[in-house]
Amino acid sequence: MSAAKQKDKEEAFEPLLERLETLIEGMEAGDVPLDQLVNQYEEGTQLLKRCQAYLKDAQLKISQLKAGSDSLEPLDFPN
Repeated sequence: MSAAKQKDKEEAFEPLLERLETLIEGMEAGDVPLDQLVNQYEEGTQLLKRCQAYLKDAQLKISQLKAGSDSLEPLDFPN
């Protein structure tokens, strides 16, 4: 596994999302010089891709868990 992919795996979703939100807030404020804005936009697109990958993986895991639970019979609890 490449060093970049290993680093991606080590970072949790929440800090990535927080950084992305911070970048967006700064860009929306409009007080960032153009060259810095372009760099932040580039960083933001990379963060967005990483966040989307986390969400896709989570969705896949949930689908797999749901598919596995379909074979289980519901429990009947007494009232």
